[in-house]
Amino acid sequence: MNHGFTQMNLHLITANCYPHNLRSQRVLEKNGFIYEGLLHQAELIYNGQIYDHLCYYLENPSLSNKDNIL
Repeated sequence: MNHGFTQMNLHLITANCYPHNLRSQRVLEKNGFIYEGLLHQAELIYNGQIYDHLCYYLENPSLSNKDNIL
């Protein structure tokens, strides 16, 4: 994430995971990601099953001032 913010000058990093994957949720939260919401029917896999995604984001700490937003 440091590379994304310092080298690539990203403003925001996003991540998605499955609602049933509690370990992934914990990893994201431990790394400072903020839960944004549930994306319903986000993925259709090869066998026809449809899965929701949990959406998380992490803002660039050096751009946390809202005046710096585009």
